[in-house]
Amino acid sequence: MWLSASDPYRSSRGGQVEQVLTSNGSHEVRQLGVETARSRLLKVVGAYVAVRVGLLVLDLIAAHRSFNGNLDGPMEAWDSWHYIHIAQHGYPTLAPMIAGQLTFSDGAFGPVYPALIAVLSFPLRSTVLAALAVSIIGGLVSTICVWRIAAHVKTEKVALRSALMFMLLPGMAIVWGTLYSECVGVAFASLSLLLMIEKKWLAAGIAGALAALASPIAIVLVAAPVARSFANFRRRKEVLPPWIAAVTIPIGLLSFIAWLAHRYRDPLFWWHLQRQGWGTQVDYGRSLLKLLPHWSRIGGQGPAWVQWIGIALVVAGIAAMILARLPLELNMYTICVFVVLFSTSNLGFKPRLLVWAFPAVIAMASSYPRWARRTTLAVFAALLPIFFVLYTTMGNSIAQP
Repeated sequence: MWLSASDPYRSSRGGQVEQVLTSNGSHEVRQLGVETARSRLLKVVGAYVAVRVGLLVLDLIAAHRSFNGNLDGPMEAWDSWHYIHIAQHGYPTLAPMIAGQLTFSDGAFGPVYPALIAVLSFPLRSTVLAALAVSIIGGLVSTICVWRIAAHVKTEKVALRSALMFMLLPGMAIVWGTLYSECVGVAFASLSLLLMIEKKWLAAGIAGALAALASPIAIVLVAAPVARSFANFRRRKEVLPPWIAAVTIPIGLLSFIAWLAHRYRDPLFWWHLQRQGWGTQVDYGRSLLKLLPHWSRIGGQGPAWVQWIGIALVVAGIAAMILARLPLELNMYTICVFVVLFSTSNLGFKPRLLVWAFPAVIAMASSYPRWARRTTLAVFAALLPIFFVLYTTMGNSIAQP
């Protein structure tokens, strides 16, 4: 199940395979491959468990520092509360308004994560525990998908490095340290890209639709099959299959927008809520560019110094992608994520949002020299706990994650 065409036990170790075939037959060769794949999977899972345990320890520290020992406190910080509230009570029948303007409302949050929380709340008898369980499972799925994508497009060694670098991304301090929808959104997005690489376009479209139902950022997944379709057209290959995914992916978000329009009797409710309640609209980077010259100023995108860190990561990621020569689907998706984050007010290059550009991690793991990879891992590992403590204990002095 976990072997791919790029598995080194099929290609780079040909002599060893031939010897086993001659003396022991093909069955023993297949068994060796399965055991090798299992050992790699165990390494990935083991590293993931270590990261999640570390974040839970940080949660314990933050709880005693800022939440009077309440372990739920750090995990429910910021927008995490909205997902918990939706899982418990559903979406409100009336949208909250102040002075005739829409204000913060649960309607801005997609239903996939709250729905999964609600399902697990019955057997676990705790909404927060259910949200944490969904987060842990979603994080594991996304990690394995990143690992398998890297194995498909590069090698198994690169795949292991990619998974480790992905787990230590500073943005994981929010994605996995608190209860944010990226824990499932990135899982579905990475699964969608994996299925695209495997040419399973309908399944990729369904996974992409679920990702967009978790977060509207995932709608940029559409760029991947569209780009592949045009590339196939130029090469006189099949054009229709990628379009199946391109048409399917937007269905999730559009259906949610239509449901909100019906519920609140406003066909543009979703856009009105994003702009009036959350200050989110396309401004082509103007708000971000105004923020950057002021090192310590806090804007909708967060403090300027965090944005400068994000810009450094984006530049490093793009440079790595140029060197790595990743498949068209991964390149188009990642570039579109960067464009959306830059051009939308209240987004910017926040650590949490940069997690969506996970294919850049694969590029870093495959194109960076050893010293650069080790330095990057060390920096990521150092920033991960720092960002968690900052965002969960210092509140509005750091601005929204």
